[in-house]
Amino acid sequence: MRILIVGGVPGVGKTKFMRLLIEPLISAGVARHGLLEYTTYRQINPVRQLIVLGKYGTDTFAGTDKLSMAVQPYAQTFIAKQMDLLDAPPVALEGDRLFNIPFIDLCREIGNEVKVLTLSATPSVLAERRAARVAVVGKGQNQSWLNGRETKVKNVSEFAHWRKLLEPVCVDTLEMAEAAAEKHRVWVLA
Repeated sequence: MRILIVGGVPGVGKTKFMRLLIEPLISAGVARHGLLEYTTYRQINPVRQLIVLGKYGTDTFAGTDKLSMAVQPYAQTFIAKQMDLLDAPPVALEGDRLFNIPFIDLCREIGNEVKVLTLSATPSVLAERRAARVAVVGKGQNQSWLNGRETKVKNVSEFAHWRKLLEPVCVDTLEMAEAAAEKHRVWVLA
């Protein structure tokens, strides 16, 4: 079973990337496993399924940001149970809730083929995206908290790099994000 884990600093475009990844797929319904909500998507030709963890609506904060902070144990048991299935569909997720070393390590240890994408953008693009987010949401994020998220992404990326799981992806433009989403949709659904 393949697992695609997407991370990056706040405002880089993780949710947008995931929306681009699932855009050509057809939603087959939302389900729950404890606190974990997920959607199964279908590709028609060739027929494939993809499980995407989190909730994707039109909100600025979507994906795993919509899940409880206590979701990780449920996500871990969900992944472990998927491994028991004969033909388990691949899984994709993005966001801060599950972008951490213990979760990635568990996915790797139970025999999954894991790819960790760390999205990045130049400082000017990131500043524009964060300003746009403030305009929509009405408030910014504390600089101390942002610094902590940057350190976390750096540490997780180093962990993934040394385990040969990491692929850095620059998403400065929509075209770059679309190309990367297409490439990784093909990978995860293969």
